[in-house]
Amino acid sequence: LIELSPTQTDWVGRLHLWSAWGLIGMALVHAAAALKHHFVDADRTLTRMLNIKGQ
Repeated sequence: LIELSPTQTDWVGRLHLWSAWGLIGMALVHAAAALKHHFVDADRTLTRMLNIKGQ
């Protein structure tokens, strides 16, 4: 579609890489927080999110 210079390609590649790692990191922190609420705080946050009945 568009011709990119090698400098632009490098920059876009780095941006894509760091964005991917940032998204992975946020997902891991989110999952860890949900598990902390479930096991450490012993509240119903995770069961409400997963819609688990009878607990």
